[in-house]
Formats: sequence, structure tokens, C-alpha cells
Amino acid sequence: MPSQTLKKALKEIEKLEKDLDAEIYHESTGHFEEGDRSCGSFHWEDVWVVDNAAYTEPDVGKREATKQKLQKICDSSEWYSARYIAHGRLSWKLRNVFWNDPDGSKIENFISELKDLLNTNDKRIYKRARQDLKYFFRNLCNDNQRQKVGKILGYSDLRIWTYEHPITTTTTGIASAVAASGLGYMIYQYLTR
Repeated sequence: MPSQTLKKALKEIEKLEKDLDAEIYHESTGHFEEGDRSCGSFHWEDVWVVDNAAYTEPDVGKREATKQKLQKICDSSEWYSARYIAHGRLSWKLRNVFWNDPDGSKIENFISELKDLLNTNDKRIYKRARQDLKYFFRNLCNDNQRQKVGKILGYSDLRIWTYEHPITTTTTGIASAVAASGLGYMIYQYLTR
């Protein structure tokens, strides 16, 4: 797979996901029959009679080709997060348990491999591993895994907690700003008397 940015890899997966549901549309067929041209004060034209109703059927060829492309991304993408997402899309469409990873061991292996890649002297590999870890930090549902990734990235406990509790953080921040501005205004009023 050619070298590409994470953003391009994710867009490719998004495009391929739509093709997992590809269908072929067959238009209806029919013919015109002459109708009673007039009846009292009403007048009408010929009537269309449907012989075969419109229908859709799965585009098996396109679906299979798409599954193979996603599987190739799962097996060989330079981006671990692209592998993760592609596998998730395949698993979802194949009606499997998401990722077939109920105990989280596959994602744990990815995290471990990415942690090892951070110890390389190759800046390109280091940068990619870091971007993948940031993606996982933002998108993992499991808080323990997110904390583990955050620690690998060097994030403080406060930064991790802030990400996991955005509403509490925002509310506290607004309350602090209001309290500080009110206190500042009171001091200003006192000093200007």
C-alpha cells in the first residue's frame, strides 16, 4: 500500500464502507394501454401498466471486491488506526461481534506494538506511531485503554481526566472564570473608591 496520510487512509475506508452495501437497481418495465378516453366530463390519456416492478439486488461482485480491499488494509496498512477501523467495518458488516475482540486483546496488542515503535530512531515511524496513538486516545471507548494510551503519549493524569469528563471540565472552567472575574471586579471596585 502506498505511503499516505492517516486522513487519506480513513477517507478511503469511509468510501469503501459505502460499497459494502452496493446494490444494482433494475427499473420497472411496462407498456401503455389505451384507456377509455372519455367518461362524462372526464377525459384521460393512455394508462401505464407495470409488467415488472422495480427492484434492487446486492451487487455481489462489488461487495466482494470491497471486502478484499478492506481486508488488505487490515493486513498491511502502515496506520494501525486504519487497520483497526477497517477491521471494525468488516466485522460489523459481516454481523460479527465488533472486532471479534471481546476481551480487548487485539487492541492491546496494537497499543503494545505502537509503544515499541516510539522507541525507534526513524522520525517517520515515530510520527506515525504517535498519530495512531493519538487517534486511539480520542476514539477508544474503554477508559482503561485510553488511560494506558494517554500515559504512553506522556499525558498527565489531569489531561486524561479532562478528556474523559468534558462536561465536568467545561462547567468547572466556566464557574472558575465567573468567580475569578467577579472577585477581580470586587477588588477593582474596592481600590477605586
